[in-house]
Amino acid sequence: MLLVALAASDGSLYAGQASKSVTACTLFTAAEIRRITATKPSPIDGIKSDESPLPGGGSECDVAGFGIQLDAVPVARFDANRQAFSSRAKYERVPDVADEAYFYEQGAGTSVQVLGVYGRTATHVFAISNIMGMNESVAELRPQLLALGKAAAAKLR
Repeated sequence: MLLVALAASDGSLYAGQASKSVTACTLFTAAEIRRITATKPSPIDGIKSDESPLPGGGSECDVAGFGIQLDAVPVARFDANRQAFSSRAKYERVPDVADEAYFYEQGAGTSVQVLGVYGRTATHVFAISNIMGMNESVAELRPQLLALGKAAAAKLR
């Protein structure tokens, strides 16, 4: 998985959350991701991702090289979850992506740097991430991740 572990450590349940008809693997197709990010198709687009359940009731999946987590924590724990990971990742609040959203960087200066967007709507929490490759930059990946965050929020409202 290309994900920052944003799952709740307490296994929080999702009482009162919206229907789980949308899952991490059904949020986007590879073709949608390529259109939204304006990137070329890749051989990894054809690899079928297995959906993995998360302890709190959500799911995670890789689609077109992007890691997606959906409902790893309940909406009520959105900020507490971000704060719990703030020592391991740098968060920057980003407007106009979702009801609340942050761009994050984890592992800067190490061999594995993960970039992502962590956001919420009224009924869902999502994280979309990517591992920055040797020939990639934050400046290149940030707009892609923010565009995916906007599209995810629109689908989850």
